[in-house]
Amino acid sequence: MKLCLALVLGVTLFTACDDDNGSGPDNDMNISETLELEDNLSSAYGLIDDQGLADTLSSDGPITVFIPTDTALDEEDLGDMSDEEIQTLLKYHIVWENLTFDNLKDTESVESFNGDSLYFSADSDTVTINEDQTIITDEGIEATNGIIFKVDTVLTAPE
Repeated sequence: MKLCLALVLGVTLFTACDDDNGSGPDNDMNISETLELEDNLSSAYGLIDDQGLADTLSSDGPITVFIPTDTALDEEDLGDMSDEEIQTLLKYHIVWENLTFDNLKDTESVESFNGDSLYFSADSDTVTINEDQTIITDEGIEATNGIIFKVDTVLTAPE
């Protein structure tokens, strides 16, 4: 009886101390490693890897990435784009700053890795990018070298 009670108590304490919220990979991976393992981002990671940007997203950072989901990429016709155009498009989703959700609320614009600006507007619960191209509603995914925000569209610079 004492052994049974000890086992139940041990299992209860062990599971109560588990702070994994199940939202994705552990935080001990960089952005590139996290993207590779994160649900619904395999298409984006494949493009990033094909375009030689995986090493960039493994660098020390800080980096913020607004990464299109697989569904968003599937809706885009990238087949007619050159490798240079795809790389420029992907670089538009990368910022060389650590921008938390709260930082984004206080930020009007930032320069992306391709040199074009991303524009933000916010209310108390959401951040909008480029005048309603997409809306961010969560804290993103932390990695050792920055933050990843999943977006439901491929971002393009406003004209």
